[in-house]
Amino acid sequence: MRRLWQVFASLLLVSIAGASAFAVTTLEVVTTQETLAEWYNVQGKKFSAIYPDIVVEARVLASPNALTDHITVRLAAGNPPDIADTVVRVYYPWADAGLLVDMQPYMKETGVLDRILPGLVQAKLYNGALYSAPTTVDPFLTAFDAQMFAEAGIVDPYTMSRQGNWHWETGLAAAKKLTKRTADGVVTQWGWAPGNNSDWSWASYIVSNGGSLLSPDHRTVTFNQPPAIEAMEWIAELYNGHGVGKVMYFQAGPLAMGTTGTGGLQARKNAYPDADLSSAPIPAPAPGMQSRGIMFADGPVIFDKGENKEAALKFIAWCLTEDAQKSLTEITGRVPANMAAMIHWGQLAAHLIGGADKAHLWSDVAVHAQLMPFGIHYADMMKVLDAAARSIMNGSVSAATKLQEIAGPVQAILDGYYGGK
Repeated sequence: MRRLWQVFASLLLVSIAGASAFAVTTLEVVTTQETLAEWYNVQGKKFSAIYPDIVVEARVLASPNALTDHITVRLAAGNPPDIADTVVRVYYPWADAGLLVDMQPYMKETGVLDRILPGLVQAKLYNGALYSAPTTVDPFLTAFDAQMFAEAGIVDPYTMSRQGNWHWETGLAAAKKLTKRTADGVVTQWGWAPGNNSDWSWASYIVSNGGSLLSPDHRTVTFNQPPAIEAMEWIAELYNGHGVGKVMYFQAGPLAMGTTGTGGLQARKNAYPDADLSSAPIPAPAPGMQSRGIMFADGPVIFDKGENKEAALKFIAWCLTEDAQKSLTEITGRVPANMAAMIHWGQLAAHLIGGADKAHLWSDVAVHAQLMPFGIHYADMMKVLDAAARSIMNGSVSAATKLQEIAGPVQAILDGYYGGK
């Protein structure tokens, strides 16, 4: 009998060891986009082929707000998802609350960041930590209709930029020739709309002029300083003084050039399938100055209280590799952050960007671009600032007057969130 018990115990130990050896970790990924979830699931299967003890399951929530609400409930219950991929402005409150993993040490150790676009990692650091992985980038540029330039006999912005002659004055000169009116003064084609209802458009010109909306620590208003005032006054003069444009999106209609990202280019192509589209950097204010602007750079975050942090870090590092990044652009159309994959994206997006050889433009621009000053203050701040920008661009009030007027209220918003300067 004793021998039988010994045999039974041995079999039990073997069974337990076998079960332990085949224990599977399931990484839960939540996002708001179907194509992004598809990409994570595709990469998850490839990842699991190498690491069979880790399975990836990505699912979609209806909107950024729905995702935020879902995660808030999960955090309160102590069981957040392992990974969340959402628009960049959403994660800052989680970072401020100490709820996210700083991925920088692990990613540096793997060497995967060495293959990411120069400057992107630095731009994504928040309080010195990398909370959101740099999987994609989408800088705002000057999009233009090359056919409209050809018909007017004008050198296009991309060519001017390569010649070192793309700046505010050359842009204005081109816009005057591109603007068309009937005999009775009705505009049939606008020349240039550098600023539209997206804060990223007019903010790109503030950045281009050496200005900013807030101080680097997001505690102090800076949009009432001369570089920002000058940029907004210039846009307003372009519209209301020179009459070459108005507050409108590039995809909205007969417009030769405007400020947008890849989404706006795709929307223009959808509306005008035969359009010959291309892009150039945001113009510098004057010859010899560096072109700068704003970029979009979403990416996944990992929750510190998640049960599978090590596995999540390993999977996100996988998602930054060249093959995974090529898959990202094939499935989602997004611009990859991996430098080698950028060439592949250019081939796929050639019809939007004026040829595959223009892909370098996105990486060139991203090097000198920056993110908007996101944080828990952002939504409240932009309610005030967006309305002010529209009134300035529409010519209702001067930039100097309006930006000084709202500086106090916006500073009060910042102080309310951060307890004063």
